Amino acid sequence: MKKLALLALAAILSASVASSVMAEKRSVEITAGGDVMLGGSKAKGSYARFEQFVNTYGDGYVLKNLRGLFSTDDITIVNLEGPLKGAPSPRKPNKSFNIYGKPAYARILTTSSVEAVNIANNHINDYNTKKDTQNILNQYGIVHSDESYNGVNNTIVVNGVSVGFIGFQTPYKYSDIRKAVRKVKRQCDICVISFHFCHVPVGTWKIQSSQMKYAHIAINAGADLVLGHHPHVVSGVELYKEKLIFYGLGSLTCSGRNFTRYNIVARITLDYDDVTGEVTTRTPIIYPGYSSSAGLSKQNNCQPVLFSPGDEGYEWVFDRIDEASSRKGMEPAEYERGEG
Repeated sequence: MKKLALLALAAILSASVASSVMAEKRSVEITAGGDVMLGGSKAKGSYARFEQFVNTYGDGYVLKNLRGLFSTDDITIVNLEGPLKGAPSPRKPNKSFNIYGKPAYARILTTSSVEAVNIANNHINDYNTKKDTQNILNQYGIVHSDESYNGVNNTIVVNGVSVGFIGFQTPYKYSDIRKAVRKVKRQCDICVISFHFCHVPVGTWKIQSSQMKYAHIAINAGADLVLGHHPHVVSGVELYKEKLIFYGLGSLTCSGRNFTRYNIVARITLDYDDVTGEVTTRTPIIYPGYSSSAGLSKQNNCQPVLFSPGDEGYEWVFDRIDEASSRKGMEPAEYERGEG
């Protein structure tokens, strides 16, 4: 009888310890999308097209088809491809494509549950307006990432877990990337880094060794998740030291008349261990989509859509991910298929 009592007590203590260990891990769900252009080029007519859609259908129009996904996570982050400013003048000289968006277009993000944006890219200063854009994002409570981490406007706390965001437009000094990541990790539990891979041409979907080097340097320095964009195309996904690297999320929405693209939206869950400080990554869910709900061969309506099985393009996107991820020398990340 005494032996049975001791066994029962041991079982209770074991269950208590297991429960305690489980309670010490807290999860953060992050949804990541690619390039988002709020506005466009006045000179080339894309701004007027975007403005007409928003004026006609309201702030909720652009990301309407993604709002359901974005609103069921803890954090949604996209790349804000272009500045927000009160007046589009003067534009940056010697540049053929300058993007402009009204300050009020920040409501497009907030109404669709986008909490964070990357602003380290080649269009944020098209009208010498990076500071203006930062001030507007601050007014709307949208966290933003670039090369500078101040711990105030680039951190979100979820379930008591602090998530710091940082971003770089390449090329960039490796040593500065290491320093920036380490700074974030000293102040936050989780570090998410965005790379706008400007050193590779638009349309590059095959993963370049230079992209891998940037991503690996970031993870070696302590980053927990790497998000890549700029080429405006879907690329591969790598698992490096148990951390995820998305090399090409594609263009989520772009107002150019003929600039419609395939894209992916990724749902990533990160678990933070209170005891060890370790961040572990669960298998991500990848949702394939297109930057215009008007269809693959029709005019761009500036409203992205997610594909469902059977839709034209659904299998193509996953085939492209798998092909790009099969690059020699990298471990393809496993993922689950999502659908719209």
